[in-house]
Amino acid sequence: MTRTVTGWCSRPERGSQAHLAAEAVGAVDPLPPLEPASAEAVAEAERLLGHPLPPLLRRLYLEVANGGFGPGVLGVADGYTDDLERTAVDRLDPREPSGLFPVAHWGCAIYSYVDCSEPSAMMWGFDPNSGLAERSFFPEGISLTEWLSRWLEGRLRQPLLVKDPQTGVWRGATHAEHEAEAREVAELAARISGAGGRDARGEGRRR
Repeated sequence: MTRTVTGWCSRPERGSQAHLAAEAVGAVDPLPPLEPASAEAVAEAERLLGHPLPPLLRRLYLEVANGGFGPGVLGVADGYTDDLERTAVDRLDPREPSGLFPVAHWGCAIYSYVDCSEPSAMMWGFDPNSGLAERSFFPEGISLTEWLSRWLEGRLRQPLLVKDPQTGVWRGATHAEHEAEAREVAELAARISGAGGRDARGEGRRR
């Protein structure tokens, strides 16, 4: 069994039953208006990063919106923010690996980054909750294009750090490992829910 060191902290998919139920009770923030970023804001982000943004991400900012679309894409200056009101530019930190740009926030301080130092624009995960400080950043093995394609297809998952059962190396989870982890979490939730129901019924009988 592949060992994981992170728990699930993902938000329900928009349109899912969980999302619709949360929306019905006012627990979902409305989507922000989709307004493109200015060319100046994008240029400033690239200057601060020290690398040009991947052409696809650059076009999305300039032609679609300054964040707030897809899987919680962060904006550049004056754009969409994380839960601490920080844009992608605000998240830039010289102590972090050079060229990594924080492109999305998943909650619980978990982020997706894109490597802007290489034309391949590969994705990296960041999870400080792992307890493995030196491995908080880890490659996910997919490009920005594939990452966005998975979101469009409903197959994108938050970054998940696992220990490879064959090599013992910590790395980002594969799609199959993500699916296996999701099933385990669902089964555990069902058992907890079932146990809670039985306890409530037992308490009712004792009364």
